[in-house]
Amino acid sequence: MGKLSKYRVPVINNLLPQEQLRSEFFRIAAEYAQDENSLFIVAIDGIDHAARANVSENTFLSALPNPEYLPENVKIVIAGQPKEDYRNYPEWLFNNEMGYVKEIHVPSILKSDIYSLVENKFPEMDNVFKNQLTNVVCRYADGNTLSAIFAVHEATQCNDIVALEQRLTDRKLSGNIQEYYKAIWDSAKAKFQIPFVDYKMAGVFAFFNEPLNEYKLQKIFSEEGISISVWRNVLKSMRPLLVETNGNYTILHNDIRVYLSRIIGRDNDWIEEVYSFLASYYINLSEEEKGYSYYNDVLRFLIYAKRASEFKNIFTPDFIISSFVYGIGINEIYSRANDFLKRTIDENVIDWEQMKCLAFGYLTIDQIEKSQNEIEGANFRTTNQYIPVNSYECYVKPLASWNSEIITSVLSLASDLIDNNHADRAEALLYNWFYDVTLEQIYDCVKVNDGNDDGWLSPEYRNIGNLIGKTACATQSTFLLKNLSELFQIAGINCS
Repeated sequence: MGKLSKYRVPVINNLLPQEQLRSEFFRIAAEYAQDENSLFIVAIDGIDHAARANVSENTFLSALPNPEYLPENVKIVIAGQPKEDYRNYPEWLFNNEMGYVKEIHVPSILKSDIYSLVENKFPEMDNVFKNQLTNVVCRYADGNTLSAIFAVHEATQCNDIVALEQRLTDRKLSGNIQEYYKAIWDSAKAKFQIPFVDYKMAGVFAFFNEPLNEYKLQKIFSEEGISISVWRNVLKSMRPLLVETNGNYTILHNDIRVYLSRIIGRDNDWIEEVYSFLASYYINLSEEEKGYSYYNDVLRFLIYAKRASEFKNIFTPDFIISSFVYGIGINEIYSRANDFLKRTIDENVIDWEQMKCLAFGYLTIDQIEKSQNEIEGANFRTTNQYIPVNSYECYVKPLASWNSEIITSVLSLASDLIDNNHADRAEALLYNWFYDVTLEQIYDCVKVNDGNDDGWLSPEYRNIGNLIGKTACATQSTFLLKNLSELFQIAGINCS
C-alpha cells in the first residue's frame, strides 16, 4: 500500500481512456523495474486465438503497443502460431526493420513427442501397435500439435489402425486444423434436421461455462422441438472436439471454442438470441439445480441478451447470499450492483422497482460484510483461491540438501493445493518429490541437516507427520507411507 503514492497509481482506473490506461501501466512498470534494477516482463500467450475470432479492433490485438515506444526496461513476450497465417496480427510483427522484435521459432511436434502421447493413451498395447499408430498420427498431423492430439483421441474410437486412417481421411485431419473442425461440425449439423439451429448450438458451446448433456440442450432449446435422442447423437458426433465424462460433455481445447465463436461471428442478433436462450434456461432452473455457474453467469447473460431490466426479478437478498456462499467474491457482487445502478440511472425514466431492488441488494451486501467483521473467525463459505505455480512444482532439490524447512514447505504447498481444489497439482507435486523417498530418509534428512535428535516428538517432526498424513489421504498417495513399520522401529515405537 505504501508504494501506491510513490508510483502515482490512478485512484479510479475506469475513469481513464484506454490510451491513458496503457500509458500509465507502462510508466508504473518502468519505474518499478528501475527500483528493482531488473526488467519488467509482460507475457501473453495464444494471440492466434484472438486472430482466428475474426475480430481485431475489439480485442487486445489492436491494443498491443508498438515495441518502438516501450520503455527500455519493459519487455513483452508474446506467443502464437506463425504470423504468416494471420494477417490481422499487429503490423509491427511484419515490419521489423528497426529490429525491435526478436522472433524465436518453436519446432513442430516431433515423432518422439507423438509416441509419448500414444504411450500415455494406450499403455496396455504392445510396441508394434504404438509404433504403427505413431507413424499414422505423424503423417496426418503434419507437425501440428493440436492435430496430433486429436488424431490420438480419434484412435480411441477405432478398432484398428486401418479404421483410424479411414476416419482421419473422412474428417480431413491434417496440418490445417480448421478443415478438421469444419468436417466434424458439418457432420453434426446434418443431424439437426431443423434449419438455423447450428449457430445456436455453436453459441452455447462458445458462451456456456459448464458441462453440457442432451437433457440440458433440450431445455435450453425447448422451442425447437428436438428430441433427447437427436441431441445425444449430435453430442456423440462431435467427439473428440468434445470430451465425454459420465454423460457430460466439455470442450477439449479452447481453440475449438474460438472456432465455434466464429460461426456466430459479429451477428449481434444471433448473439443476443443465444444469450437469451441461456438466460431463460437459468431463470427456469429449480432451486436444487442452481449452482456456481448460475450465480456467476445469469446476470451477465441477461445483459448480453439485452434483458438487463429483468435483473430486479433475480437480484434479491437470497440471490446475493447464495452467490456469496457459492464463492462469488463480495467485491464482484458490489461491482454487479454498481453496474445495474448505472444502467438504471441512465434510463430516460427511472424504474423505482429496480432502485428498490438495488437498495435491498446494497443493504444485504453491507450486512454480509458487517457479519464477517463482527464474528471473530467467521467463515461463511469456502472460496477456492488460485495458487500460482511454485518453484517446488518445477524442480526437485537434491535429497542431500533437504531439511525440515524444505520438506515442510513442499508438504504445506501440497496441503494448500488440496484445500483450494487443485488436488491434481498436489498429487503431481507429491509424486515428483517423494515417490522414491522413504519416511526413513525424510527422518534422516531432518536429523542430520537440522541437528534434531528429539525424534518424532519434536514440533518439526510432528508437523511433517501431520502434513504427510493429510496429503497422503487426500490424494491417495500411499507411496508416502511406505516403509512405515521400519520407521516405527527406528523411533522405538512398538506396533504389535
